[in-house]
Amino acid sequence: MDEKNFEALVIGGGIAGIAVAYAFAKRKQKVLLVERNSYLASEASGNPSGMVYPFLTKKESIDSIFSLKAFDYVHSILPKLSQKISLKTGAFLLPRTSEEESRYHGAKIQYNLKEEDLVSAKDPNSGRDGFFFSKAICLSPPQLIEALRMQCGEFLSIEYDTEINKYVSPDISSIKWKDTEINFKYLIFAQANEMKSFGCLDWLPFRKVRGQIVLLPKRKALSHLSCAYLFGDYLTPDLGHGSVLGASFDEYHFDESPRESETIEFLHSARKNLPFLEETIDELLKTKESILPRVSFRSQSQDRRPSFGILPNAKLLQRIQNELPKPQQVKNIEIPRFQNTFLLGSLGSRGLTHALLAGEWIVKSIYNELSSEEESIFKEFLPERFLIRAWKQGRLFA
Repeated sequence: MDEKNFEALVIGGGIAGIAVAYAFAKRKQKVLLVERNSYLASEASGNPSGMVYPFLTKKESIDSIFSLKAFDYVHSILPKLSQKISLKTGAFLLPRTSEEESRYHGAKIQYNLKEEDLVSAKDPNSGRDGFFFSKAICLSPPQLIEALRMQCGEFLSIEYDTEINKYVSPDISSIKWKDTEINFKYLIFAQANEMKSFGCLDWLPFRKVRGQIVLLPKRKALSHLSCAYLFGDYLTPDLGHGSVLGASFDEYHFDESPRESETIEFLHSARKNLPFLEETIDELLKTKESILPRVSFRSQSQDRRPSFGILPNAKLLQRIQNELPKPQQVKNIEIPRFQNTFLLGSLGSRGLTHALLAGEWIVKSIYNELSSEEESIFKEFLPERFLIRAWKQGRLFA
């Protein structure tokens, strides 16, 4: 029997999986990535265009602190990629409410954002007051994933169309697959909405979320867009394949077929918020067959935060739960963890922004490379937070 040795086995071929693989590969560590489909970026990471911009809150929050660092990290990586990707910078945010406007005014002060980061401005096209993110990025997620794959070079191996994930479980370090013994030190789950199909992960409070976007046909008015627009929905500039308009969010119904009603809602929303495109939108409403909708699925956590880091052993915790002290007796408890198993998931709508730094920090945590500041932020996103929260509320495994 042949034998292959890897530093890590990564499950999932979307932006989360390739982010972890890239972090290992840049340290010259060999990675095996497995993808159940015949190509990478088969779900939300396969959308033709996507946005990279930070999540900002009016008052200081760990979510925004991480998001800003993740945003900067994306900017640091893009120039290093040998394979160029289609992208445009800049996004104009048109606030829907006074509360949203106040939030961005507050964020600008709270995080000491410079004019080149976020500026209050009047959109020259719509005439509306809003905020301009000059460093926001619109790019092609499949192209980004392919560029990262290429950057990994000889250190990345990929198995497509495979059910190898059926043979893995936490803390194992070897599996037999196709007459080959595959050995690895670390196992990382990064398969988004399919994560709960593993028994060791079925306790996670992750929800599958359905999203729909539409790829608009090339039109002169759309080709002249110099930046993206964010107005509840979003409209991207044309990266060479047409503009993307979206996106819906449904955590209750998971039909895989596109909904024409959502396509129409997107178009009416764009028409209302971007009146300079009225003529183009009216024409598209009459020729809807030229619009290409796409449905994909992602995952979102109970607290709407990304989750990454070492995996807690929830089954063991359940067995010893009667031995745990009460929340009134101690401030915290030690959560048992698997030694070599990690996850990166529940990235929600900011997957492109957050995945690369989350993957980097997972690998940094393995090799004890996190700074004290990074460590303090990293701890806030560990998946064990859900178990600690449930214990404090007296409903652990209730």
